[in-house]
Amino acid sequence: MALIQIEEEIFKDMLDRVAYLHKLYIKLYESLRNKGIGDWLTMEQVCDILNVSDTT
Repeated sequence: MALIQIEEEIFKDMLDRVAYLHKLYIKLYESLRNKGIGDWLTMEQVCDILNVSDTT
């Protein structure tokens, strides 16, 4: 078994990023959970939820 060491600050940054992605996932899930097949989100709505541009 290998042991990997990382600096505490880097580890905290990694946890912050995971928490941010979790928050985005929950927000997207909440937007979709009660929608039917005909209620798809537009690309603009998805990009807005994920806070990215449509070219990304």
